Amino acid sequence: MARKRSSIGEKVADFADSLTLLGLRLGAAAFLLVLGYIIYGLASGSVARAAEFSLDDQMRVYENIALACRLLSISGIVFVLCAAVRYYTEETLGYILSITGTALYLGTPWVFSAFVAESALRSNQAIASIVWTFRVFGMVMFVPGFVLVIRDVLLRITFARLKAEIAKKRREYGISSFIVGEISEEDEDKPPVRRPGIYAKCWQTSYCRDFVRQFCPAYEKRKSCWKIKSGCMCDEGLMLKAMRVKSKEAEFFEKDLRYRHGAVTEGQLTAAQKRKRCRECVIYQFHQQQKYKLVSPLVLPAAVAALYYLFPWFESRFDDAVRFIDKFMSKVSFLPQAAGSMPQQPSVPDIFFWLFFIWLAILIISYSLHFVEWCIFKLQI
Repeated sequence: MARKRSSIGEKVADFADSLTLLGLRLGAAAFLLVLGYIIYGLASGSVARAAEFSLDDQMRVYENIALACRLLSISGIVFVLCAAVRYYTEETLGYILSITGTALYLGTPWVFSAFVAESALRSNQAIASIVWTFRVFGMVMFVPGFVLVIRDVLLRITFARLKAEIAKKRREYGISSFIVGEISEEDEDKPPVRRPGIYAKCWQTSYCRDFVRQFCPAYEKRKSCWKIKSGCMCDEGLMLKAMRVKSKEAEFFEKDLRYRHGAVTEGQLTAAQKRKRCRECVIYQFHQQQKYKLVSPLVLPAAVAALYYLFPWFESRFDDAVRFIDKFMSKVSFLPQAAGSMPQQPSVPDIFFWLFFIWLAILIISYSLHFVEWCIFKLQI
């Protein structure tokens, strides 16, 4: 039951870790894009001069700024919370968040007043929304940062007390009393050095135990232990059989067996238990490393072939994306638009498509390697 709870806890922790990483990346990307859009509007002067535009253009600018402020707040909150949850053990994170949040909350009005007239700060609805959004984001950064700072201070106080107690005990009883145990050279079991082949069997690796090999069914059948789910690192029956014949090393193997698997299991293991032990075995991990070395060189030619085959499709989608971006930018632009103007067909030099295609090729090859690595080492296919 305890192991089952531990397994559920590990799955929840892995899911939370993946979720916070995804939120961190998406939140940061969205925050930077929206922030760049707002800075573009401010730097161009269109937001400050929005009152001079026609009524329709004014409403369009104000609606765009309001939407950008909402997206900036949402993406900023997601980014800060995911960063605080994922990196809460970092000592400097709390101080960075709290100091930056305080600076944004107190300094945003002062910064805007240095570049924008005070009358515009009060009358311009778009600028007022931007100032308010930055101040709210500063508060969002300050709250988790302050909590992390308090946590860091409490931990420092606790560790300081523990260090003082340990130093006191050492002075009273001596340093040797704190050494749990030492491993002598006689206790070390150094397997003989073997040089495995390109795709070695389990008994051809340096991890194979000569003590058990003569009783190992994998060696007798000339099949790797991960195929028959029985080997010198996981099968109690095999270990006990070898221990009965050669009792000299029996104590060492029994300790090692209990250390890795707990109490010796009586009876047959289920398929799930065998699979779990196999995935935790150092021999199988070495096998997966060999598998990755064989498969990873095939990723590059496969990705190049796929890119060559899909080249016309990518070219067509790029043209569609350019037309969509041109239409979208005419909508979110801060500049006034002439009434009745017809949209022009966008013209993009070929160099931009080739730069995009090269970037896409590098991205696909990189993520293909990550996918192969994830399948072999995470899913253990």
